[in-house]
Amino acid sequence: MNRRQNIGRAKCIKSIKYVWKHFLEPLSPDSLSDCPEGRFLVYNCRNNDIHPCGGLGDRERGIISYFLLALQTGRTFAIDVDKPCELEQFLLPNLYNWSRCKTYIRSLPANETRVIRLQKPRRKHYFKLFQEPASSNLSACPNVVHIYTNIAPLKGYYQQTIFKKVFPG
Repeated sequence: MNRRQNIGRAKCIKSIKYVWKHFLEPLSPDSLSDCPEGRFLVYNCRNNDIHPCGGLGDRERGIISYFLLALQTGRTFAIDVDKPCELEQFLLPNLYNWSRCKTYIRSLPANETRVIRLQKPRRKHYFKLFQEPASSNLSACPNVVHIYTNIAPLKGYYQQTIFKKVFPG
């Protein structure tokens, strides 16, 4: 590796450590016993859901979008995908454990969670979720909010002013 690559790598590692310390670590449960105190935003794609989740690219963009929304709203992000198989069969958590509280989240009764569906025909409403008043309304939701989607609002999310307030620079 040459000097330029080493400098780039050092900057990347410094950025990752900053994001971990300031955004991810405060929202990451240390153990399974911490799960009941958490507030979660859960990206879902489940076999028992009759609505489509989209293809792999839509799912990846959706996961990134809702991960950012979770950070913006101070919620722990979790992923619950078992369609076509459990996500952990081919993708393991690394720095951020998005599956630690999945069993706890699945065990909650429906009256203790909220489900937001942004699949056809409701897809036209997804930008409202990323606008400042709507995202602050998530704080009034129960501790667990499930999002089912087959769209990826990344582009619209980056255009919102709330993104620039939460993630400056």
